[in-house]
Amino acid sequence: MPLTEKLYPSPKIRGHLKEHRPKMARQLEESGQLDQIVSHLQEMADTAYSQARDAGLSPDQARELEFEAWALPDEEDAPNLDLHEMLGDRE
Repeated sequence: MPLTEKLYPSPKIRGHLKEHRPKMARQLEESGQLDQIVSHLQEMADTAYSQARDAGLSPDQARELEFEAWALPDEEDAPNLDLHEMLGDRE
């Protein structure tokens, strides 16, 4: 699948964050970091998909890995998730 035909474009990632991690999404939005984080998660997803396809995985398997690259757990399941640490960009 060419990157121009992304299965999970940024609006989907943004919606997922707002639905499953509303406090985090609100904080990121208030600090002006939401777009940056969504873009970073999209890059991670694109990389995961490309690497999976290069390794010979089927498109469905690659999409599953792509989803896992950006789909953060619900706030109830991981209330203390440090997104910046997870993304490797601690300030």
